Amino acid sequence: MIRKIQYNKGDSYEGEFENNLRHGRGIYIWANGDKYDGEWKNDKRSGKGKMIFGKEDEKGRTSYEGSWSEDMFDGSGVLIFKRGDRFSGQWKSNKKDGNGIYQYGKNKFEGEWKNDKINGKWIVTWPDGSGYEDEYLNGEKNGKSVYTDTKGKRHEQYCEDGKYTGIKEND
Repeated sequence: MIRKIQYNKGDSYEGEFENNLRHGRGIYIWANGDKYDGEWKNDKRSGKGKMIFGKEDEKGRTSYEGSWSEDMFDGSGVLIFKRGDRFSGQWKSNKKDGNGIYQYGKNKFEGEWKNDKINGKWIVTWPDGSGYEDEYLNGEKNGKSVYTDTKGKRHEQYCEDGKYTGIKEND
């Protein structure tokens, strides 16, 4: 059954209900300007949906579009920040977890996340063609770090617990 409800604090919901709970497709708008348009299950955002955060200003708005479970980002999704940065990848309980790409301007960071921390192999590319291939453990550089400059020259460094332990240059 589709209903429209206006809540006391200024929030509103229009969509499907089951057993007096939001269930199925619906749009919820919070008094602060947040808006969710998507699937619901037992009164929680679950399934596919898009959330737009806050009211628009000169910088735009932050938004998330993708999979939800129990009111949290969960599965594949894209988070676009107000300033234009974006993360596209896997989520688990509102945390980046799995493969993902973070783009900041024309810079691109691609790799693995675990519990919202960089983890595993990472590739960083800058518009001039230079970049890094790094290994991370729990958010810290750990292992080989290879910087490739704009002329294609590779510079190897080694890190342990985020600290550099040695440099080796390759032609």
